[in-house]
Amino acid sequence: SFYASIARGSRDFDGYRERVLILDEVDALVIDEEPNEAFVYPNEDLSHMATSVAEALARGTPVNELGSVCGSGHPAARRVCSEVAKEWQRGKQFQDGEDFVYSKE
Repeated sequence: SFYASIARGSRDFDGYRERVLILDEVDALVIDEEPNEAFVYPNEDLSHMATSVAEALARGTPVNELGSVCGSGHPAARRVCSEVAKEWQRGKQFQDGEDFVYSKE
């Protein structure tokens, strides 16, 4: 990547004088060009919530009625519910054999 090549070589950084770089959410900052590990951190609470949302959607619960499932006080609860509902709707549009196939292993 561009930034990795800068880190590896010598580069004139004078053009960056009087500049400020602000990094947010750097707990899993990846500098390498091709990381070989997935940066996923398990979270049992959010995993359980996502499963509950998917189960509710599978039962036919309308998206606007997921409040009871998404009512957790977790800061990421709203986002988890929103992402699961969005991907559920997207998945409903998939055509068997065209967008996905079942494979017996």
